[in-house]
Order: sequence, then structure tokens, then C-alpha cells
Amino acid sequence: MSTRKNATVFLKVILSLTALSLGLWFGLNIDSKPSAGPPRANGAVFESPRKLTEFTLLDHHRRSFDLPRLTNHWSFLYFGYTHCPDICPTTLAALSLAKRALTQDLPQTPIQFVFISVDPDRDTHEQLGNYVAFFDPTMIGVTGKPDNLESLTRQVGVSYNLPRDRAAGYTVDHADVILIVSPEAAFAAVLTPPHDGIRIADDFRRVVAWHESKD
Repeated sequence: MSTRKNATVFLKVILSLTALSLGLWFGLNIDSKPSAGPPRANGAVFESPRKLTEFTLLDHHRRSFDLPRLTNHWSFLYFGYTHCPDICPTTLAALSLAKRALTQDLPQTPIQFVFISVDPDRDTHEQLGNYVAFFDPTMIGVTGKPDNLESLTRQVGVSYNLPRDRAAGYTVDHADVILIVSPEAAFAAVLTPPHDGIRIADDFRRVVAWHESKD
């Protein structure tokens, strides 16, 4: 009897260990599967990118910059102004570095970098063209009348404040965020400061990979 009892106990132990091993195996494999949600980034990647609606601005070549200009390629949008003393130059320099990295790593991915001035009174088309060319010759400078600017800023939640008293040398308060728009002209992600060119490029690669995995 004792031999049969010992065999029964041994069998129960073996079955318990087998069940435990299977449970751990399934648990580890479930946990190691990639998440179906958006990737991490220095900001936020939207699980359901919101498609933008019509707006009309002008680029530094005085050509229309509207919704069709945001289709069929990825776009980085940054809102600021050319007289900005520090934030804008720092961010545009980071974007320029990101562009160089992405041009090497993702040569087949069409990308455009757009600087949108919220200070149209001072930022003429010529001023914008000279300003963006300092950071990268392919960067696009864009601006427009306040109402036209608002038709875009309202959609993406970017705020800025022009002072009432616009004495010489006035400054403009504005959000220091970089927006990523997908080839479907949908607001896909927002990157928050501090901005670093290498990190911007890394975040963008993850956004693109996740976007392509859903197709």
C-alpha cells in the first residue's frame, strides 16, 4: 500500500510541476508579445490619428500650402516665429539633425519639415525663406492671416499669443511642440520638449513602423 501511495504522490507532484511549467511558459510568451497599442515616444502617439480638414496658408515661395500638401508623405510641423530668441532656433536645429539621420536611415520614406510662423506681421515670405534655409535648404516656411492660421492651430491644439502692444522687439508666446502628420493628412503624434534630434528620429521610426504594421 505504501508503495502505491508513494507512486500516487509522485504522480501528483509531476503533474503539478508540469502544469506550473506550462503556466509559466504561456505567461512568458503572452507577456513577450508586442503590444497592439501605439509605441512610446517623447510625447504622445495617437492610437486613432485624426484626419485634418481644409485650411489655406502660403509657403515662403508664395505658393498655397493646404491640406493636399500634407498628403502622400510624412510631415513634421512646428509653430513659431523668426524673431524667436531661443526656443525656435533650438528646435529647428534639432529637426535639422533629425532630418539628416532619417534621410540616411529611411531614404524611401518621403518626409517634409514645415515651420509655420504665427507672426505674419513681421515674417514676410522673404524673411521666412531666409530663416528656414539657415537650418535646412529643403525646410518649408509657411504663414498666413490670423484666421487662416487658426483654422489649422485649432485642429491640432497648438496655442500662441500675440501681444496687444506690439512694440519693437516684441515676443510671442507659443507652444514648443513638434507635430507629426501621417501621409493620410492625419494628426498622428505630438513630441514634447526638450527636443533632441536623435530622439526625434528614434520616435519617428517607431511611429512609422507602427503605422505600417496596421496597414
